Amino acid sequence: PTWDPDGSRVAVALQPTGWSFFYFGAGSKLEREEPMKDLEAPNRFWPLSWSPDGRRLAGLVIGLDGLASAIATYEIASSHYERVFTRDGASWIAPVWLGDSRRLLIRDREGVHLVDPAAGLSRRILDVTGYYIGRSLGVTGDDRWITYTETATDGDIWLMTLE
Repeated sequence: PTWDPDGSRVAVALQPTGWSFFYFGAGSKLEREEPMKDLEAPNRFWPLSWSPDGRRLAGLVIGLDGLASAIATYEIASSHYERVFTRDGASWIAPVWLGDSRRLLIRDREGVHLVDPAAGLSRRILDVTGYYIGRSLGVTGDDRWITYTETATDGDIWLMTLE
């Protein structure tokens, strides 16, 4: 599940029916569920990251085999999906929006990628091996720091400046 930036609803992938918004009222009471239009069959959309401006979601495109084939964005106002990063046969992949609500950081088995869907640009900015644990990728609100996990027997903390 991923919360709307204003905290009024949560986007949740549901098996096998697709995904929904759940709206909450006073006292954290569930007010209603709104099922959302899913991707073209047989693929499913799993929302994982809400843009800071609340206008789009980024999530996985999952096939019948349970593998992620891409990252897609979903624009709430138009109910439009757009594939923005392809990684066929991935068992995992994780998107996180940057503060400008335009660009994404994406973690996959090769590393961390910076993706600008509007410009059609994608580039790997950091090589990282291993697999992820949990969300595996985070970014501070000012976009100055990222965190990621790398499966290994030792651990380090590295710093990187995004320009």
